[in-house]
Amino acid sequence: MNTVRILIIGNDVINLQIIKRQLLDFDEEWLIINKSCDDAIPELNHTYYSLILIDCEEPSAELLEKIHFIKRSNKNWDTPVLVSLQNTEPTIIKKLLIAGALDFIQKPFKNVELFARVRTALTLSSSIKKLEKQARVISEGQNKIQEIVSGLLPNEIVTELTLFGESKPKKYREASVLFIDMVDFTKKSTKLSPKILIDELSQIFSSFDQIIKKNNCTRIKTMGDGYLAVSGSQPPTKIMLRTS
Repeated sequence: MNTVRILIIGNDVINLQIIKRQLLDFDEEWLIINKSCDDAIPELNHTYYSLILIDCEEPSAELLEKIHFIKRSNKNWDTPVLVSLQNTEPTIIKKLLIAGALDFIQKPFKNVELFARVRTALTLSSSIKKLEKQARVISEGQNKIQEIVSGLLPNEIVTELTLFGESKPKKYREASVLFIDMVDFTKKSTKLSPKILIDELSQIFSSFDQIIKKNNCTRIKTMGDGYLAVSGSQPPTKIMLRTS
């Protein structure tokens, strides 16, 4: 389990110590680090934090620039940023949120409120990252399925299945079926190791696939040493028209 690293940034040393002590009172296994603005900002490009809390008295253009910098940093662009401040006028909060802050805490605050805001931000950030990871896995799986299906079916049918979930039967007036079977395959296969046998079949079928694709045909499937393909099930190409 990764350690939760919380960085508290500010120039008031006493305030930073109070915030850190309030969070430590809840006995969470958090690594809490206090740093001044001058010390913290330069390291954000190479040190990752689970959450960043900026403590300030009044919002300023400098504060907004700090938030912008965090969101542009290499390591912490997706790290949740909280801001503790006294002035919480709507226009100020709007600027903070637009700059990239996730939430704010109005001072003076109770330790329970501070803990709740920090805990919520960490939970939300963790959930978003899990969803993003799941989305990437799903996308990669869909791409693999699409690649496999595209190798088995004509592009026209693949498109229909993707858009509508089905493909209606079609009649082709001039279609040819190709079936290739290797002579004495069963006899020869008994003399080859499984690895050599699979490697040779893979090379042969890959060569067939290249020829099939070049001539706008479609491989239907392979069956042991058998290879089944069709021609005429796809729209004619310039090559087909020239050779017909």
